[in-house]
Parts: sequence; structure tokens; C-alpha cells
Amino acid sequence: MPFVDVKKIPSTGNELIDEGHRHLAEVINQVYEAWLRNDPHDKLCDGIDDITKALEDHFSTEIAVVRAAGFTKWQDHMVVHDKLRAKIKNKLQVLKETCDFNDASIDLFETLDGLIYEHEILDDGDFWAVFGPQGQRPKRETVLTWKDAYQVDVPELDRQHRALCEILNQIHEVAISEAFDRDGARSLIEQFQRQARQHFMAEDTYLRDMMGEAAESHAHDHADLLSELETQLDDLDEALAGDLPNFVEGYLAPWLMDHMCVGDRKAFGLTPAH
Repeated sequence: MPFVDVKKIPSTGNELIDEGHRHLAEVINQVYEAWLRNDPHDKLCDGIDDITKALEDHFSTEIAVVRAAGFTKWQDHMVVHDKLRAKIKNKLQVLKETCDFNDASIDLFETLDGLIYEHEILDDGDFWAVFGPQGQRPKRETVLTWKDAYQVDVPELDRQHRALCEILNQIHEVAISEAFDRDGARSLIEQFQRQARQHFMAEDTYLRDMMGEAAESHAHDHADLLSELETQLDDLDEALAGDLPNFVEGYLAPWLMDHMCVGDRKAFGLTPAH
């Protein structure tokens, strides 16, 4: 099974950009599969270089296309690319130095996937409208709408919260669709779980740097939340066969709200949000 599900990548409304997203995902999958096979170190490093090249080619094409299409904030988007490029290159360098099957490498692959997915559903959404109706963000009944009141004023963490909200709403959209896509729902729920795990790691690291041992209580809360989520998703087939809209509205949405609006705001010395 591929590590990155190409089908979950949102369409921007431009085939060149969409093809770049798909190609990048396919290259990451090739490296992941080679890593699982325990291919030689040199071959893995060549694959990681292929990811870097695919990323550079895609960023270059994306800027050229959106600029030609009349997207006025293309320079701001270049800055976003520069920041993302630096983060991804750092992760890829660590992968080059690791290249053996262990939990740390799995975390790095998940972080890489999370960074790219966040970029596709958050940053790239800024220019979808220039490609006409097919590039518009879909209007849908959301189960959880992001509000500025949910911010903890740490841009990286707020961005991750926004991404979790977006994935949750995508799951809800699939759940209430008349043409229910079981595989699509499974992929999105697994993505939500991965994003949550990576977010908790990032938040724990940030709070430990800021608060030291005082952050351990919140880290334990994260561990409990993640354990609870994993228990709920142990039998994903049962959840998919049952009342998925109720599962999303009655469990996943309150789970995320409790994390963002109660637990996090307490940890950051803020009043709970509603």
C-alpha cells in the first residue's frame, strides 16, 4: 500500500499543478517502498535526491503557472515555498543519514507527508480561484469551522490545527455524500490520525522548549488523547460500516475541539474558546 494516497490530494483546477502534486507523491512512495525493502543506502539516497528534484520542479512550475494566471500574491507564495523547502530539505537530510527501518524514520516520513499535505490544502488554496469554478474551494456543510479565537498565537501550531479542521471537514463531506466512498473515507481518517500524531509531537517539543518540565502534564494529555483516538479507530472497518456521520460529528469533532479549545488554551495560559 502506498504511503501517500494520491487520491486524497485536492485538485487546484490546473492540470499542470495537479500533476506536479501527484508526481511528488509518487516519488515519495517509491522511496518509502525502497526503504521498506531495505534497499542499499546509495539507492535510498538517490531516491531522496529525486524527491528534492520533484519538489523544486513543482515549485518552479507552480509559481510560473499562477503568475501567468494573474495570481497577484505569487511573490508571497514564493516565500511560503522557501520556508517549506527549508523544512523539507532538513527532513530529507535526516532521512539520508538514517536509512534504516526504525520508528524515527517512520516519524520522518509522516512529518514529510504532513508538511506537503498542509501546503496543498492550506497555502495552495489561496490561488485556486484564479482557475475558475473548477478551482474554487468546495462549498460544503462543515462540521467544524476554524475561528481566529482558536489560535494559540504560534503560527506553526495554529497552521496544524487549521489542517486538522480541514481534514475533519473532508471526512464529514465524504461521510454525508450520497455516493459514499469507503476507500476515500479510510484514507482521510488515516491522514487525520497521522496529522494529529505529528502535531502532538511538534507541540510537545515547542512547550518543552518554552516551559521545561512543566510541559510534561500537557504531553501526557496528548498521549491520552492519541491513545483514545487510536482505540476508537482500532476497528476502522466497523466505523466505516456504521454511522460514519455520527462518528465524525459525535466523536472526532468534539475530540479536536477539546484539544484545541480547552487543553491547548490552558497549556498556553489562555481562556477556553467556544
